[in-house]
Amino acid sequence: MNSSQRRPRLLSFGVVTGAAQVETVTAPAVAGATQADFIVIYNQAGASEALWLDIDAAGTAPTAAAYTAATTKTKVSVVTGNSAIQVAAAIVAAITLTGITVVDNLDGTFSITQNVYGACSDAVPSNAAGSGAGSITVAVGTQGLDSSLGEGKFDGTITQTVAGTYVITFENNFLRIPEAGLTVKTDNRVGRISACTISAITIDMQNIVGGATADGDFSLLVLGSDDPDFV
Repeated sequence: MNSSQRRPRLLSFGVVTGAAQVETVTAPAVAGATQADFIVIYNQAGASEALWLDIDAAGTAPTAAAYTAATTKTKVSVVTGNSAIQVAAAIVAAITLTGITVVDNLDGTFSITQNVYGACSDAVPSNAAGSGAGSITVAVGTQGLDSSLGEGKFDGTITQTVAGTYVITFENNFLRIPEAGLTVKTDNRVGRISACTISAITIDMQNIVGGATADGDFSLLVLGSDDPDFV
């Protein structure tokens, strides 16, 4: 095959890292709660769980639309005199939703961290009828965010499910494994190309100090060919 038939291809990608959503939920003492106050929590995949307070075994469940729409509905049994710390512990113990990490902060609050990076619905607190926010509150500390391609968005797609690991899938496969060059843009980070195929490339990022996995923005040049005998 002569040189005029060879088809080298140069792709340039600019990557902005994503984030896993982190929320803090504040529970009330039972004295400040109303029967069937609830909160709907979500995972990054879109599944949800409504956790509702059943005070002194009253048994009356919420009727709000947010409650009925939840994937899973879970009763949280509490009793008169329970403190906010006890109510928070009861909610944490009742959670069955997967794809999240829940930590009881032992002060009447607990944190929910998504196990997967990307945009995620915020938790929604409500009273039983859905006419108000109820007695449970939530604050988003880190908003879930999808990794994005600024430059090169028409030449591939990016996936980030955990900290520091990025997979760019090419819009069109090469016919042989391409060469690639990586430039890290975030301070105190080091990156490496851990895998490269005709269809995708994987980047791993670490903190320079200690080597722990860490997020970081970067740019990437990929040079390949549509001729299996030529790069």
